[in-house]
Amino acid sequence: DAVAPNLLLLVVYLVMVDLVAATMSALAMAVLMVLARAVAAQPVAPAVGGLLLVAMSALMALAGGDGGDVFLPDLIQTGVFSAIMVVSIVIRRPLIGMILGPVVSGRHWRTDPALLRGYDWATALMAAAAAIRTVSKLPFYFADDVVGLSIADLVAGVPLAVVTTYFQIRVLRRAYAVAEAAV
Repeated sequence: DAVAPNLLLLVVYLVMVDLVAATMSALAMAVLMVLARAVAAQPVAPAVGGLLLVAMSALMALAGGDGGDVFLPDLIQTGVFSAIMVVSIVIRRPLIGMILGPVVSGRHWRTDPALLRGYDWATALMAAAAAIRTVSKLPFYFADDVVGLSIADLVAGVPLAVVTTYFQIRVLRRAYAVAEAAV
């Protein structure tokens, strides 16, 4: 839902070097993805979220006439998300733990030092990934390099998420193993 519109934006921009055509293509792709999910009776929420982000991005880019602004909402979103994750660790309520902890182990995760530490690390990994995603695109944003931004967005998108998730799972498996051994 997030990759296809941005990939299409890159391809159209490379072929036509036309910001309007590229953003409208990405917007049309996002609309098609919502419709495809609806027709297939799949949850549309992820596609609608992607559509809203693409629409906001297109609006910002077209209003300012600056191709780099297509990525401004995502830059802001990932920067804020990273900050929220760090704050959640500092206040001892790691966001990953607040989301997964009650599902996996009830309230127990908050009182077990190994589990709390594991959720701290899992949250820190996600914060780092969001920060990397933001920082890796800033030079391209300030240079108004739409192609560079598109490529950085694709590389720092799904591949980075997969790597981050892998390490989060390893950290949490280890934390649960330590917690289980202590019992």
